[in-house]
Amino acid sequence: MRRQPPPASWTPAVRRRVDAAIRAITPFTQAEVRYGAIKADWGERRITEVMRALEACLLIPLDPSIVEEWARLRARAESAGVGGLSDNDLWIAATASARLLPLVTADQDQARLEPLLGIEVVWLPPDP
Repeated sequence: MRRQPPPASWTPAVRRRVDAAIRAITPFTQAEVRYGAIKADWGERRITEVMRALEACLLIPLDPSIVEEWARLRARAESAGVGGLSDNDLWIAATASARLLPLVTADQDQARLEPLLGIEVVWLPPDP
């Protein structure tokens, strides 16, 4: 959402895939975006625009399978020495994993989880 147009570092194949995808988000994604907007003092008009854009995404509700996957993922990350992950990053990754959906992220911390997830992680690197 903050990248218009997408960074040059995205390959053409990734650009096509992101453009064609059904975008799904978690309540944790909504909360992080809202928090960032409030913290940055964007103002109500800009916050409303961003929240409308998020409403265009499929919202995946939290359920027991995601809770179980979060716990499994947290334990595996700790055992594998993968640290520095926020709880929200883990909730987002656990949601994708529990639903067997690819995790598309610009967060390099989440990209480090790929070996633990059993799903594809598509990392969208920032411009150099």
